[in-house]
Amino acid sequence: MLAGALCARTLLDLGAEVIKIEPPRPDVSRFAFPSTPGMSGDYAQQNAGKRNVSTDLNMPDARELALRLCDTADVVVENFRAATLRFFGLDYETRAARNPRLIYASVTATVSADRGKAGWPTRRRSRASTTALSLASSL
Repeated sequence: MLAGALCARTLLDLGAEVIKIEPPRPDVSRFAFPSTPGMSGDYAQQNAGKRNVSTDLNMPDARELALRLCDTADVVVENFRAATLRFFGLDYETRAARNPRLIYASVTATVSADRGKAGWPTRRRSRASTTALSLASSL
């Protein structure tokens, strides 16, 4: 659950600008233990210094916003279940066609020969519940 956030935080610590795209319903890790009122210590530590955009990827304008952010990003780190971003039209192939120098890191808790195939996200549950799309650009 923390692997994607840790990867993006490491890039931030190395000098990258990191933008976290989070759904309007907040990331569940905000409320994990140990917690102070309103935010967990883990969430605060993993996301300190990151810029945050809250948007619903089910909306066409949100998809276009994510693609525009990817146009100028050097690295994309995501930790959705396999093939989730393909469903939203935000898979590597779509983004790389717009930004050929894009580096793509996919961090997932699911491993299967079916990974990435159509229908995969609905056939099996992921062990990682937190989803994030982080974009990093060099300063």
